[in-house]
Amino acid sequence: MNGILPVALVMGGASGALAARLANRRPDEAPPAELRPQQGANVELPGWLWLYPTIGSAGCGILAVRLPAQTAAQAFVLAAWLTLACAGLCLSAVDIATHRLPTPIIAATSAVVSVLVLAAAWTQNSAKLALAALLGALMCGGLYLTIAVASRARIGLGDVRLAAVLGLGLGTAGPGPVILGALAPFVLALPAALALFVRDRDRGSELPFGPFLVAGALLAVTV
Repeated sequence: MNGILPVALVMGGASGALAARLANRRPDEAPPAELRPQQGANVELPGWLWLYPTIGSAGCGILAVRLPAQTAAQAFVLAAWLTLACAGLCLSAVDIATHRLPTPIIAATSAVVSVLVLAAAWTQNSAKLALAALLGALMCGGLYLTIAVASRARIGLGDVRLAAVLGLGLGTAGPGPVILGALAPFVLALPAALALFVRDRDRGSELPFGPFLVAGALLAVTV
């Protein structure tokens, strides 16, 4: 763990810095030409955006401390979770800024996590871990797809895809974390949803759900 923790902290910080950049991009709200920075000028980000590197380092550090990595299989699973945490932070930043969860990022994350889980299963010489991850993805993705259909776009397809990818990781931890990771986002989102309803009830603002999906999954696997 001594060697993994610094790597995890650096990964989290780097993904947080990228998340801050993504959160500051508004491609559909380009400023007037006279307000755009000149070529070669330094572009300063709002101060609060630099919370993202702190969040990233903290999240990845907690994963490195809480998840075992004594065997090769455990190390691959930890790598999968670090990938989910880093990608999840970037996706959360985009979702907060634009209310979108980009499919290419989710697809790339799914591919990397799938390879890492298969590698873990191969080193264990057992298909049970891979099967558990697949079932976790199907359970989480299926639950959120059902909610998306029933809620008429309150939960978007991006949330469904993200839930399925997070389910891959949750499945490696067992059925308990899968259930907790699937349900915790609703509990975590409730205070923010109530505050948004009271503040913007007339405008019908929507709450970005991606950050709560990621937070719920990380909570489920580390408690």
